Amino acid sequence: MKNLSTKIGGAILTLAFILGISAAAGTTAQAQDRRERRRDRDDRWSNNQNQNSDWRNNSDRQRRAEAIRREEAIRREQALRARVYNNNGRYDNGNYGTYGTYGNNGRYGNYGGYGNGGNQAAINQGYQYGLNTGASDAQRGQSFSPQRSHYWREASSQAFRSGFEQGYAQGYQQYGGNGNNGGYNRGSILGSIFGRP
Repeated sequence: MKNLSTKIGGAILTLAFILGISAAAGTTAQAQDRRERRRDRDDRWSNNQNQNSDWRNNSDRQRRAEAIRREEAIRREQALRARVYNNNGRYDNGNYGTYGTYGNNGRYGNYGGYGNGGNQAAINQGYQYGLNTGASDAQRGQSFSPQRSHYWREASSQAFRSGFEQGYAQGYQQYGGNGNNGGYNRGSILGSIFGRP
């Protein structure tokens, strides 16, 4: 009997040893699997962080590039305005010279009713709006009439309105075409001023 109990004890011990090794191997495999999943998750997180960083860097570069484009556009517009309308209130094409109707000694000059001080900005702005509106009216074949424009009717000051009339006349004449100054003639202007055809 002693022999039988030794054999049963050995079998139980062997079985316990095999079960222990299986359990340890299973635990080790599970731990290895968890480590691999954690490593994969960390790699994905790291890749996402790298992608997010790349996206932020691209976004920052795009914002800086857009800001530079806007600044360049503003500088180009300012340079164009400085070239078109210089500090003496004289349009570069010479039509409104120093002693002309709108020059320094003319009706709207330093000695006229509207000085070059704070009103110069309103005159310049009105001129630009008038230039565009006059050119547009001439190109569409409309009659010469700065008073038709809402810019003229809703002008905030006489200086703006005067600048608008200057610009309108220039734009209408310059872009009227057909060799007849675009239908622009002084008789019709004076007629519209004095209420005669």
